[in-house]
Amino acid sequence: MDLGVKTQSSHEMVLFPQFFGEVKIIEGLIFRSQAGIQYGSSVSDSYNVPYVISNKLFFDRQANRSFNNYYNYNIDNYFSYNRNFGKHNISLTAGTSYIDPGSSRFVNLAGTGILNDEVKDISVATTITAASSSDYANGTGIEQSYYGRLIYSYDDKYILSASFRRDGSSNFPAAYRYGNFPGGGFAWRFSQEDFIKNALPFINDGKLRVGWGRTGNNIISLTDAGVYTFNGQTAEDLVYSFGTPKKFNSGATLITIGNGLLHWETTDQTDAGIDLGFLNNRITFNADYYNRKSSGLLVHIPVPPSLGIGINTGGSSQTVNAADAQNKGFEFEL
Repeated sequence: MDLGVKTQSSHEMVLFPQFFGEVKIIEGLIFRSQAGIQYGSSVSDSYNVPYVISNKLFFDRQANRSFNNYYNYNIDNYFSYNRNFGKHNISLTAGTSYIDPGSSRFVNLAGTGILNDEVKDISVATTITAASSSDYANGTGIEQSYYGRLIYSYDDKYILSASFRRDGSSNFPAAYRYGNFPGGGFAWRFSQEDFIKNALPFINDGKLRVGWGRTGNNIISLTDAGVYTFNGQTAEDLVYSFGTPKKFNSGATLITIGNGLLHWETTDQTDAGIDLGFLNNRITFNADYYNRKSSGLLVHIPVPPSLGIGINTGGSSQTVNAADAQNKGFEFEL
């Protein structure tokens, strides 16, 4: 809350350049390499006029200017194969993916000693102090993935699919860095069967399907972009008083506890459903059953002050796989 005493403005530029190349190796087999980059730069200004709050604390004029530069990029290399053999169709994909979290560099300048409110800009401040920080540009860490997928169909009636991913993330310790995520499904387009066309001519499209898959999550928090979260974090620029007479000494303290057992959060989901189309798909109906169970949810839990962790032994935490969640039910759409 700015109490009506603060003005702000900001400007940001974001670029998303992408590059790719393809090579046709043989009939139906293609190799593709692609890269994407995100680069951003922003400048923000704010100005506070003098004010007094209810406990009679006085705050003088202050102008702030902050600069933030960040980037991240990803690289994908994969083969894709697609061929028809009579009534048979095969589609294959296999490749690797690399996501680099890049970096984010932030500098904030605070200006004080401003004589009046005529020029609300840090350039007229007589005293300027700076604070800076750097971190990942996002909370995913470094990701390295290997994946493959197979889709087979016969006469556009029977469709079988299978997939497998092996993902690694620097958010976890070496022993638990990689997770395996398989999946599979089957679909039957029964509307293509002759006995269905004869018995139920008003159905022009109908499909039964069932599938199961496992996915993973390595983002510990949407706002947490810390490097090596499993190692714990420290707070620096603290002052401690020791000796007689008292003497101030610079120091640091641990504010979060590391966790060498931290691992991927996983979600297993089973789906089964039916899709129907009538009157040349002018009317459609879909019914689904789903059962989704997430295990090892990544959460922050507080630790007791008796451990002596944190500033004034308060606000400290540890990141753990501490919770499970399940959702299941039916969905209908007409």
